[in-house]
Amino acid sequence: MSGRNNNRGKHRQGIKQNNGGGGAFSRFTQKHKEKDDDEDMGEGSNRRQQRKDTHRIMVTGFPTETKKETLLTCLQNALKIPLTPVQFSIDNKHAVLHVNKKLEANSLINLSGLQFNGTKLTILSLKGRNPPPQVAENKKEKGKRDKVKEEKMLLEIFVQQIYDHANNALDLSDLQKRIPKIRVDFRTPGFVESLFRILKDKTPAITTINFANNNIGQLFGFDKAKSLGLNILNLSFDTNQIKSVDHVRYLKDLNLRELVLTNNPVSQKTEAFEYRKKISKTLPNLQLIDGYDIKLSSFVPIRSSFCDTPVTQSFADDFVNRFLDLCDKNRSGLVHAYADNAVFSITSYPKNKALAPYAFHDRNLVTKNGYEKRAEHLYVGKQRVVKELCDFPETKHQREGLVVDAFMVKGINTVDLITINMHGDWIEDQGRFRTSYNRTLLLAPAPPNSSALVNGFQAVIINDILHVTIAKKHPIVNNSVNTSTTTVTIPTIAGPSSSPIPVTPNNILIQQQMVIRFSEQTGMNLTFSEQCLTSNQWDYDKSLINFNELKLANSVPPEAFIK
Repeated sequence: MSGRNNNRGKHRQGIKQNNGGGGAFSRFTQKHKEKDDDEDMGEGSNRRQQRKDTHRIMVTGFPTETKKETLLTCLQNALKIPLTPVQFSIDNKHAVLHVNKKLEANSLINLSGLQFNGTKLTILSLKGRNPPPQVAENKKEKGKRDKVKEEKMLLEIFVQQIYDHANNALDLSDLQKRIPKIRVDFRTPGFVESLFRILKDKTPAITTINFANNNIGQLFGFDKAKSLGLNILNLSFDTNQIKSVDHVRYLKDLNLRELVLTNNPVSQKTEAFEYRKKISKTLPNLQLIDGYDIKLSSFVPIRSSFCDTPVTQSFADDFVNRFLDLCDKNRSGLVHAYADNAVFSITSYPKNKALAPYAFHDRNLVTKNGYEKRAEHLYVGKQRVVKELCDFPETKHQREGLVVDAFMVKGINTVDLITINMHGDWIEDQGRFRTSYNRTLLLAPAPPNSSALVNGFQAVIINDILHVTIAKKHPIVNNSVNTSTTTVTIPTIAGPSSSPIPVTPNNILIQQQMVIRFSEQTGMNLTFSEQCLTSNQWDYDKSLINFNELKLANSVPPEAFIK
């Protein structure tokens, strides 16, 4: 009984051992089970097991109908290591590679952006069960594209609604506030180009655009207007943030006629004529800058000659011609044109070889410190003044382009004086140097029986201030007299000839006083007062009677009372 139990225990132990997998039976059955499984499942089971442990890489961005072998060859040629994908599937939109090694996976991802048949490949790693990143990317990109299309449509409608067909003009000022549903960003060249494409499509004949108040800080991208075939002639960038003249280089191909940059930092921090001069060099076809005629305002503005009355002009013309002739031909004869106690000074700028002869006499208060040095170059007395003038190089004053301003001023002790300002050029050293000068002469009546009267000078110079510099090319101005009002002839009563009596230097100052007195008494401006006096041959009482008769008959033109 006990033996039977022992055998039974051993039998149970053997079964337990066999069930534990340690016995021959267990090993036999397991071996055949694995064999049967392999036969049933085939190689697919091994591949699934391998894919569990591989890295999945997705490739997109290739053209449709790309062949698997072509894409694989491209990737292999671009890699520096061998590419041995466990599996490689491809359709029209994306391809998926399974690779065992992490090095292969990273190397493939680093190839993202690779050029392939004219397109750029996007290569990403796929992890977990998340949808391919490209799917989410496509949804995001689609949203962006839809937004761009919507903004483009809104902009097209806006442009068509406000376009001025009569003047081929478009007001795009303050664009963000007027179309709040679109994103206006002139800093992005893509936005500027898109805008010009819309204008080309909807308003091909446009010539004038107002870009005021759009927070524009630079003009990069505005050159696209020319390449798109637009003929823009007038542009306004009023009230923006343009800080440098250099930005206008992006407009040099547009053949602009007018440019407005008012209320920009560039127009506020730079001297007006300097900034317009720089712009005109970049845009040579430009005619108007900020409303100014560029042909006249690119340089320091130069006005035509101005005299307060025709009488003053007649006197100034005679005096200046005599004075300049002596300067060029007989400088020692200038002694008759100066008063006994005349004062003369000269300044020159900059330091230059052409101006060296004047540097020694220079009385520039910026460089001459101290009373003694300043007094040394202040020349007093007509003999000393003329001596200094004779030390200067020989000159030939250019009458073309000469500007002369002349007007009467009140002097001391009720003596009336005349101021003459001259601006022009002279040539010296046989044409080697051209010097520009500004000269201010203060004149007083010549004393009776003086050498000035004997030599034809009815007035003498009591103060002469001369400034010389290097000549620059300025536009030649029209020297016709500007008397600031329109000349209208006042009708006269029957009597002697209405033509003015010949004006002689002896009575110029007296005539000036008569004009002022007549203007104050009648209320007419100086121009019409002088016309009335000259038409009555400077008979004051007769002129006054003539004026009152015309006033009673309402024959005095309204312009006569405009001062």
